[in-house]
Amino acid sequence: MIVDSHLHWYPGRETHDPEFLMKSGVVNRAWMLSSNAVVTGQATDDEVLALHRKHPDFFVPFAWLDFRGSPRNVDDLHARGFVGLKAEFPAHPYDHEGYFPLYERAERLGMPIVFHTGGACQVSYELLPMAREHPEVLAAKNMLAGTLDLVAKTFRKLKIIAAHLGGWPQTYGEGIALLHQNPNCYLDNSALVCHPDMLREVVRVKGPTRVLWGSDSTYQESVQRAAFYRGYFKYVIGDEKAGELVLGGNAQRILAEARASATEG
Repeated sequence: MIVDSHLHWYPGRETHDPEFLMKSGVVNRAWMLSSNAVVTGQATDDEVLALHRKHPDFFVPFAWLDFRGSPRNVDDLHARGFVGLKAEFPAHPYDHEGYFPLYERAERLGMPIVFHTGGACQVSYELLPMAREHPEVLAAKNMLAGTLDLVAKTFRKLKIIAAHLGGWPQTYGEGIALLHQNPNCYLDNSALVCHPDMLREVVRVKGPTRVLWGSDSTYQESVQRAAFYRGYFKYVIGDEKAGELVLGGNAQRILAEARASATEG
């Protein structure tokens, strides 16, 4: 079971249809992360949910977490069928107490949150038009992995995934540090900036149970990268069992545990 835990969709710009990924025989499931069109060209919540309803066993819908909204928005997203949330471009650091009601509601509902981490230094105004009027949302310091530490310690049942191994090569050590005292935190190795050696180091230091694989790319590249990392675990790391966890087992377990915690609550 290979799960792409960090996939975006660009309707009208993809060179392949979703069925390409489904029929690949390589990727078996995908967390489809919405930006609700905040990021230029990326799918809206409605488009992600429609894709999930068409292929409910393959695409897991994650809605955009609007930091300007209220906890009721999270309730509504859950009621519509969204399984998790994608967080990015806050006007304040992730650990701003004004955001805590949103996290509390996600924790109560058993909705994991995938947080973009590593800053926004590579993001242009063309990619994020709202930054022209609100440049604070591009502040890299608001999205560093360290800003999730207080969130994790406050909401112990909230499943937190820090994307891109917590940051680019210059900062991903902060992602590793986030895992030390926060068993509810995980890293994903999505995006090309995450060199395979970064993944190998995280697995060496923290073990394979705290890392997820994600492509952060197109359907075609998702298949290519999944095949690459399957071989990487077999031939470079030399641990196919660890690969099974990182490439899909951990993602499946996180969703199951999140659902169970919501039922218990």
